[in-house]
Amino acid sequence: DDGGGDSLLYDADGQPKKAVVTAAMRKSWWFRLALLIQRYPWRALVLVLVLGSPISWQTLDLNHTIDEEQILPRDSGSLEALRNVKKHFPPGEIGPFDLLIETRDGHASHDEGVFSQRFFNTTQLLIQLMQERSGFPAKSFLAASWVPQPGGKFG
Repeated sequence: DDGGGDSLLYDADGQPKKAVVTAAMRKSWWFRLALLIQRYPWRALVLVLVLGSPISWQTLDLNHTIDEEQILPRDSGSLEALRNVKKHFPPGEIGPFDLLIETRDGHASHDEGVFSQRFFNTTQLLIQLMQERSGFPAKSFLAASWVPQPGGKFG
């Protein structure tokens, strides 16, 4: 034996070993199902497709929705401001909102992409400026470059 595991599948003459099927295995529902699938693979495939189609068809109508209040930190100034603004506007009028940052020439290079250190530093500086000018606490802002640091500081 070379340790490859072939001795489990082949006999000493190199012929495939026969599977040992016990009486208990033949009584098993799963064993009989496996034999049917092995004997009629195309019929089994068609059956699975027919039975699975109604469920699969429903997945085309799945929509992702989330309330903007669920993504903001609890008891933050930005959440409080959002609730106040919502009182004065009809539903759907104020959201969703995004902040877009463009490069100087409009084309993101490898050095200016969203995974670059320059982008990270720029967004961190932008959030610091928004925090200073708005007066909201640091926990009110969410961004990949604005995460809690050891000691409770953000940055």
